[in-house]
Amino acid sequence: MTLYRSYQKAERCTGGPTPGAKALMAWFLGRWGNVGGKNLGIYNCRSVRGGTTTSLHGEGRACDFGINPHGAQYGDQIAEMLRSKSAELGVQCVIWRKQIWSGAKPDAGWRHYSGTNPHLDHIHVELSRTAAQTLTPQAIDRVFAVAAVVVPAKTPPVPLAPRPREDAPMLIKTQPDKTKPVVLTALLQGPFFIGLGALETPSDEQARAMGMPIMWVEYGTWQDLDRRSRIICENPRGVNVTNMPTQNAPSK
Repeated sequence: MTLYRSYQKAERCTGGPTPGAKALMAWFLGRWGNVGGKNLGIYNCRSVRGGTTTSLHGEGRACDFGINPHGAQYGDQIAEMLRSKSAELGVQCVIWRKQIWSGAKPDAGWRHYSGTNPHLDHIHVELSRTAAQTLTPQAIDRVFAVAAVVVPAKTPPVPLAPRPREDAPMLIKTQPDKTKPVVLTALLQGPFFIGLGALETPSDEQARAMGMPIMWVEYGTWQDLDRRSRIICENPRGVNVTNMPTQNAPSK
């Protein structure tokens, strides 16, 4: 573990995102986009929420990694990865779930964050000026070459193979597209396609902890599963539809 030991405040708005911040966002989306990770913004010319100083977003040196569902466990993993390799990456600050780590106090570890935004739906990451100009996707991959990554890299949708009649469940989610811009979630329990209510739907992390495989499928495959299930099941439950998160402006 090598910690970054400095902090460079923002001075003024610069007009757009830096190359390093764009590289860091591309790395995040490449690894976690398939489990809910979203780009919630890099550049935004404004002050820190609840304050008067210029936000790091105003210099294009800060990224907001959208974590969906909010507070998901994979956000904890990402935040700690960035903190533990902050010196190699040039990361000078990470804020997540009411906690902050900063290069201004690197050895203090995670501290309580009392800012206006609790950062439950996104990780706020700040880069040093040097890293903001020089960080590349290749450099990030080299830093994390030996790091344990629980969530697999994004892969194309794989058609769901026929499953035998068994009790082992599988969580099914659709890839959203232009004709169906939502994610549909349901449970395949043996041959039955069982819709889940919003409060019942486990996160990807919870499903994996229970030993439940997760399969992302195209909408056509989803429809075929639903059709076959309705033929088999006498009283099928409706499939839960959850709207995708909207793209918001950066909030730190």
